[in-house]
Amino acid sequence: MVVDRVDEARRGAALGTFTAFFDVGVVVGAPLVGAVAAAAGYEAGFLVAAGLAAMAAVVAGASSAGERSRGSHRPPAGRPEVAP
Repeated sequence: MVVDRVDEARRGAALGTFTAFFDVGVVVGAPLVGAVAAAAGYEAGFLVAAGLAAMAAVVAGASSAGERSRGSHRPPAGRPEVAP
């Protein structure tokens, strides 16, 4: 999904950025949600995790919507564009 959205020349940078943010999310998110769970219980930890996931989905959706409105959609690599 990540590499299908960028030019071939930028695929390495896109995958590296995705991986870096994934790692940051794991390193920061696990202790954060663990601290919330320790302080307020497991339900609160799951609610915080769900809230953060929902915020990430909104940001990703807004980013994708912006790309589509600018007409920058490319078909995935190896798959030709299908005419409507």
